[in-house]
Amino acid sequence: MTSIEFIDLPGIVAAPAQKQQQTEGLVNKYLDNKETLVLCVEEAPCSNIDGCQALGLVRKANKTHHTIVVLTKPDNLKPPEVKKRLIWRLLRNSGEITDNRQSDTDFAGCVAVINRSHHDKKTLLEAGNEEEHTFESQVLAQVPSMPQTISALPAAVQVNLGIRNLISQVEAMYRAFIIKDWRPKALQRLDPMIKAADTNLKKLGPLPQDLTAQLVMDEKHDEEWLSLEAA
Repeated sequence: MTSIEFIDLPGIVAAPAQKQQQTEGLVNKYLDNKETLVLCVEEAPCSNIDGCQALGLVRKANKTHHTIVVLTKPDNLKPPEVKKRLIWRLLRNSGEITDNRQSDTDFAGCVAVINRSHHDKKTLLEAGNEEEHTFESQVLAQVPSMPQTISALPAAVQVNLGIRNLISQVEAMYRAFIIKDWRPKALQRLDPMIKAADTNLKKLGPLPQDLTAQLVMDEKHDEEWLSLEAA
């Protein structure tokens, strides 16, 4: 079984031409790898994430079905923006991020998370509980017409909120990749190797168990021959 390794690549931001070219080259190197799965991080307050350069590189590399879009800083959204820039995106009806259950050209997931500090030493459980509280107190509370607790939101929204759901979706994407992509190709690579090993094994002669069976037959034949001579 192949292992999974997480690599934090530099962000695609405005920079001097040479530096931007180097950054894009590094990102494309990983995107061109058929075994790369992608977490594409974009800020929720962005007015049009469909036009973000990182998503453009993902689409250009035909990696959308192996990509989960992660929306950060949802707590920075203004009240009028919450539905359009968070809820609609999570439901895939914003016109920007579509659902890969319809086509292999669409994204594997879209999840919103609350940013954590590099100095944050909370456990994953503590962080998850705090994240849920932040969503309710700083995001949902801004929109009186919406449910004020995560549990009251439609299930299709709930499953796309928070780090715990992001982990679940990464696991699902990884599992689907293993079943649909990695395993068939691995078996295809192994098949000629197995056949070659079997051919080489036969060249070495009979297997020990076959020799043992032959010796038993020879001994039985000798005993029968001696019995006939004695008679």
